[in-house]
Amino acid sequence: MSLAGRTALVTGAGGGLGLAIADALLAAGANIIVCDVHAGRLAAAEDVLHAQGRPDRTLVLAADVTDEGSVATLIRAGVRRFGRLDAVVNNAAVMDRFDPAGACPKALWDAVLAVNLTGPFLVTQAAVLQMQAQQPPGGLVVNVASNASVRGLSAGVAYTAAKHGLLGLTRNTAGSYAESAIHSVALLLGGMDATNIGDAFAGGVNREAMARMLATQPGNRCVPTEHVARYVVFLCGEGMAKSVNGSCVTINDNWPEA
Repeated sequence: MSLAGRTALVTGAGGGLGLAIADALLAAGANIIVCDVHAGRLAAAEDVLHAQGRPDRTLVLAADVTDEGSVATLIRAGVRRFGRLDAVVNNAAVMDRFDPAGACPKALWDAVLAVNLTGPFLVTQAAVLQMQAQQPPGGLVVNVASNASVRGLSAGVAYTAAKHGLLGLTRNTAGSYAESAIHSVALLLGGMDATNIGDAFAGGVNREAMARMLATQPGNRCVPTEHVARYVVFLCGEGMAKSVNGSCVTINDNWPEA
């Protein structure tokens, strides 16, 4: 599938799933805008993407998705470089420490909600305004959701609440902007090995709560990041997003079993 002439933004693309998605979009012919808050990871990602030999179709920028001004600057820079914005992948996310409500510090709640829900809102807000204004109008917003979007014991309270909220953002966007040919889809992902989301555990984890949750979901079948990346490329193809507008697509190898 060729995405030649299309431009896609991937947040949190300094490594892991975000980088895999950006790499796949670039290989399919798209112009890509990638951002992250980690300078070191962003530099490494730039090397990976430039290895495809198309730096003219790659824009790598530092950006903080929790900051409205940073997001606005990111979108403007991408449009200035490539002329339009056809797709956004809200991938940037952080994990909590599996704390339930009684044990979750407010600071952790605020930090997780800021990245995992306010961030996608701010990026979506800026993106849909650009997608409405450009000629021809239209575009796609892909939100990277999770098993935790529909289950109560796949993470702690902060991550679970944020990922549940992401489904609301997806469905509201899908319903509000279809007349402008702007569509929105959520991907409900299971576990993946090649991501950076475990960074949160460096400061410790609520092992008792995590053990209680894992007991309800034995085993752990991981989804390859490249499979998710290929699905994003498919959604970005001509006319595909309209048919699945508002969908919440499960990609989790049926773990936990449906």
